[in-house]
Amino acid sequence: GGLYLFSNLWQGQYFIHLFNADAALAGTYSIDINETPVVGGGGGSAGPHGQNGTFNSILYDKNDNLNFVWFDSANGVLKFAKRDSAKVWGTTQVIDNGAKTGNFVSMALDSQGHAGVAYYDAGQADLKYAHFNGSSWDVQTVDSTNTTGYYPSLKFDNSDQPVIAYYNKTRGNLNFATHSGSQWSISTIDSVGDVGRYPSLALNTSTGRWSVAYENTGGGAFKYAA
Repeated sequence: GGLYLFSNLWQGQYFIHLFNADAALAGTYSIDINETPVVGGGGGSAGPHGQNGTFNSILYDKNDNLNFVWFDSANGVLKFAKRDSAKVWGTTQVIDNGAKTGNFVSMALDSQGHAGVAYYDAGQADLKYAHFNGSSWDVQTVDSTNTTGYYPSLKFDNSDQPVIAYYNKTRGNLNFATHSGSQWSISTIDSVGDVGRYPSLALNTSTGRWSVAYENTGGGAFKYAA
């Protein structure tokens, strides 16, 4: 009836030795080695999941789907892929194919489980935001004043609107961006000295109030604002 052996092997050369001590079972034997491709492929022309990745973020939704976003440093673009609860990867998607877009990426999921990502566009020196609408990515420029958008921290508010804390490199300020549903509003949280690197944003869901921790580079310490 044949012997079937299933195993995952590293790429390379292998030697197989067949031995049968029972002369009654002597005969001709054959071995077939088949490669089973990973379901979902490597994302087609967009490349394998995570290839050349540097900045990245992962999140599970409530249905146990894994969302993975990363900056492809070799091609200078921001990419995304999803793995379902059966651990099958979907196709790699290019979120933003502008030149050098995707540094310092931060991801959050809205109430529908759709991903939003905030990131720095090094080609334009801007803060950008992209949201998956269920079929495609909507990409927006959030702030284009000076060199701005380093180290964004993205969250969704109680109304499913994106909120971003980030660093304005030119001015050395910690900025705060909110979305009304139609436009972005930008404000400054802290501008005393060189402040705002590496912000971490959090929402108190019971009060709707925001807080953020960030670096005070000039003072050599971390600060907190609410």
